[in-house]
Amino acid sequence: DEATHRNIGDLPQGHGILGLLISQPQPLRLDDIGSHPKSYGFPVGHPTMTTFLGVPISLRGDVWGNFYLTDKESGEPFDDADEEAVTLLATWIGLAVANAEAYRREVGRRTALQRVVGALEATSALARAVSDETDLDRILELIVKRGRALIEARATAILLLDSDALVVRKAAGEFGDAVLRRRADVLESLCGEVLVSGQARRLDGVAGHPRLAPLHDLDVQAMLCVPLYVRG
Repeated sequence: DEATHRNIGDLPQGHGILGLLISQPQPLRLDDIGSHPKSYGFPVGHPTMTTFLGVPISLRGDVWGNFYLTDKESGEPFDDADEEAVTLLATWIGLAVANAEAYRREVGRRTALQRVVGALEATSALARAVSDETDLDRILELIVKRGRALIEARATAILLLDSDALVVRKAAGEFGDAVLRRRADVLESLCGEVLVSGQARRLDGVAGHPRLAPLHDLDVQAMLCVPLYVRG
């Protein structure tokens, strides 16, 4: 339960006996876990353990982790039948993990392909808009909306240079119109740093950052900032 989990503290990290099952992947039975020279690394708050049965979870020679049990309800040591049963279960776990991993890779490839197609569609739509449209506001609005959908961002904004400040010209998503015409000093903001450097930056953990203007009062956790340069 949650109280026991909190008392235990950190989850096992694969040291000691648990690491042994990975470095030397074969079943391990112990009548007294504390007497083994590799018996260390368990969190201080972990429930008391005496007997131990652990087997590696592996498939085609690759070790994915381990499956271990301690202290039978009867109080007896683990026996050959227990080891055989747990080894079989570990084999099934290995198959399940391998299948899940294969599925994850397939979904990842499909998602990547969908993003490529989406990028091509967005690029094509923007190219048509730029070639046919003369209204800058309409073009910028199309870009912020298409850009947000393309990378599944909560919000996007376009800031244009006005003297020594960046001004929010268009925004989409959760920002809405609330940030329009807000200003950020080029020399005093993260957005300004990106503009001056000419290099795109991915910024994580920016919540509460003192140089987050013009988004300082919004719930922003991470940003992708790209400078807008034309012919230098």
